[in-house]
Amino acid sequence: MLSPDDRQTLLDALRPPPGYRLGCAVGTTFSLHLDAALTAPAAFALYSVLDQEAGAAVEPLELLESIRRHADRFTIFFQAGQVSVPKQRRLFAFLEGSLVPVVAPNGGVFHPKVWALRFDAPDAPAAYRVLCSSRNLTYDRSWDTMLRLDSTLNEDPSTPYIDGTELASFVAALPGIAVGACRGERRRAIEELAQQLTKVRWAPPPGVQTGRFWSLGLGGEPVTLFPATADRMVVISPFLKSGLLAELPKVFGRSVLVSTPPEIRGCARTVANRFSDAYMLDADAVTSGEQGVAAADDARNGTLDDPSIPFEGLHAKLYVFDNKNQTTMLTGSANATNAAFGMNVEMMVELTGHAKHLGVETLLAEPTNEVQTLSGFLVPVELDGVEESVESDVTQEQLDALRRQIAAFRFECRAVESGNDDQFTLTYATSEPLPAFPEGAQWRCWPISLPCEAGVVVDLTNEFAPAFQVSFEGITAFLANELSLGDYTTQFVLTADMVEAPSNRATRLLTLLLGDAGRFLRFLLMLLADDALDRYGLSGVLDVLEDPPSGRWQVSPDSLPLLEALLRTLSREPDRLEHIERLIGDLQADPNGRKLLPEGLLTIWAPIWAAAQEGMR
Repeated sequence: MLSPDDRQTLLDALRPPPGYRLGCAVGTTFSLHLDAALTAPAAFALYSVLDQEAGAAVEPLELLESIRRHADRFTIFFQAGQVSVPKQRRLFAFLEGSLVPVVAPNGGVFHPKVWALRFDAPDAPAAYRVLCSSRNLTYDRSWDTMLRLDSTLNEDPSTPYIDGTELASFVAALPGIAVGACRGERRRAIEELAQQLTKVRWAPPPGVQTGRFWSLGLGGEPVTLFPATADRMVVISPFLKSGLLAELPKVFGRSVLVSTPPEIRGCARTVANRFSDAYMLDADAVTSGEQGVAAADDARNGTLDDPSIPFEGLHAKLYVFDNKNQTTMLTGSANATNAAFGMNVEMMVELTGHAKHLGVETLLAEPTNEVQTLSGFLVPVELDGVEESVESDVTQEQLDALRRQIAAFRFECRAVESGNDDQFTLTYATSEPLPAFPEGAQWRCWPISLPCEAGVVVDLTNEFAPAFQVSFEGITAFLANELSLGDYTTQFVLTADMVEAPSNRATRLLTLLLGDAGRFLRFLLMLLADDALDRYGLSGVLDVLEDPPSGRWQVSPDSLPLLEALLRTLSREPDRLEHIERLIGDLQADPNGRKLLPEGLLTIWAPIWAAAQEGMR
């Protein structure tokens, strides 16, 4: 189980094995924070960055390098309308195209939290990894679970393994439910990964004998994941519905529910009938106060599902059923609700093994002086005399529904020079007719590169086509939005398809971020580096990259071993030099970019690139 402060576990789980580098990655999440989305390329290859909390220097070029290198190798699918409004960062431009909004085909929400990854090495078979968790790609401060499975090359039929066929089908289906564009090389890479996953054998965790993936909500006949009966049962879920609880197996022995007090009260009668014990997290285990970069404005009354409001407390989803000495465990994204097992898109993994490894009594074992257990964080909830209550607010529900309805539209973005010095007219549009708004509702929007005060009120009687004047650096496909009704507001980000922008936009932005020849040399070394260090301070890296202290970057270009690094790469992996050639070509084509090329660089680069081309023939 992941504690609220344990975000590095995800970073470590995403990082390639020694000697490997990322080939392709597909991630899914319900809600998304753009800063957190940068953890993906940071984890794939973040070189020479030390932990910010230790007071060490941070070198932000490593993050820039990893984002630029991997932007076309990973794709994150998320529920449309569930992106929180971030602080302004130029780096977000490199995420455009990598973040794809989707909608659930059966009318629910897109809710899985899965990563499927392929890692490549020059002289070894590809390695694969899958992460199935309950944690979104956000800065929520919640208790979650994560299951990590790695591929195995052991093909001995007597060796246990987990079949990945259902996972492969899930990955293959994702581009088909995208709201915007997911095509070209990106779609082909996803389809290729899905095809490869059909042949992957997944090594089971210790104590697990068999297992399988369950993809829910993407078509086909409804499936029943629960057994008919069980000797003992544990259900851990932050959200509950009586209808789903009634479908759980008949239990002959101990049955335990772990949830939150409001949800238990909302299903009080069913909980009392189906469970012998109910628990909640101890108040000391639920962090409060600090809410990270995703914290919502305290002056704003957000809706129930506002993506800007971080989730706290219990967020894990786990189902454990004992039958004699065998245990079946289900872990993943599905809450104990009818929507999760009916309309939503979800991913669960079923694991089976001996009860002494996976069973109810093992899960709920009492803590000792040496070992902390789940039970040490739980306190009982008294069920006798509890009145069933359901709290709802029509206004909040209306705004949440309206947000998702708008986010399901396909939006386009155009950036056209306005005739002024380095100024552009940034226009967003959709061909979809606007939905019916409740009486008194208002919609404001603004590019995330501008402050909230730059927002304009959308004319609900005409076509949606707001326009903004921005500098070159202000061009963005991400549009911030605010819906308000009565005392409530909800803020979110729409991801538009950038259909018109300066052709050299990526190169110009890179030039602005690099700044001078010394930093460009350091950047080249990042592209040629072999190894990643174990520790990184992502928030510090982001802030320094956007606003270096005293206007200076912590880089010393003196005596940089560039020639040695180029020759080493030429000898070991000449194909990696193609990236350098594209980078140098891009900078040569841009007047400002040419200023970054140090004197003499092209003289040493020409013969190295010629040798690389010869070696790749």
